[in-house]
Amino acid sequence: MDATSNNRTLLQTISHVCALAVGGYFLYAAWGKIGPDEARQFAIEIGNYKILPVAYTNIPAVIMPFIEVFGALALIYPPTRKAGSIIIGGLLLFFICAVAYSALYLGLKISCGCTGADSGAAGWSTIGRNVVLFAAMFISNALYRPASARAVGAGFEVNPVLPAEPAAE
Repeated sequence: MDATSNNRTLLQTISHVCALAVGGYFLYAAWGKIGPDEARQFAIEIGNYKILPVAYTNIPAVIMPFIEVFGALALIYPPTRKAGSIIIGGLLLFFICAVAYSALYLGLKISCGCTGADSGAAGWSTIGRNVVLFAAMFISNALYRPASARAVGAGFEVNPVLPAEPAAE
C-alpha cells in the first residue's frame, strides 16, 4: 500500500467512526423516548421549553424519536450518509436553538430531554455536546467518499486538462 491509499483508508475510517458515534448517540437518545410512558414524559419536557403550547407537545414527543432513529440509521449506513447528515444536522441545529432560547435567554431551569427521563439540565453543556456532535457529523460526511468515487481517483478527476494542439503553419 502506498501513502495515498493509507491516507484514504484513514480518512474513511475516521468518517465511519464519526458516523457510528453520532448515529449511536442518537439511537441511544431515541430509545429513552420510545414508549407510552416515555412519550408522555418527553411531551412534558418539550412543554417546559415554552416554545410550543402544551396542547401541541404530544405529536412532536411521539414523532421526534422515530426521526432520530431514521436519521441515525441513515447516517450510519454509508450510501445514505448525506441524507442522514441533513436529518441529524437539522435536529442538532434545532436543539441548539431551543436550548439557547429556553435555558439561556429565558433562564428556564429545565431538563434537556435529550435521552429521556435521565437527561441532565439544559444549558451550555448541552449546547457544547450538540456542537461536538454536529462537528463529528459534518466530519463523517465531509470525509466520506463512496466506493465509485474512490475507484476514479476519489472524485478529483472531473475534467482532465488536455494538451493544447500545435498551431498550424
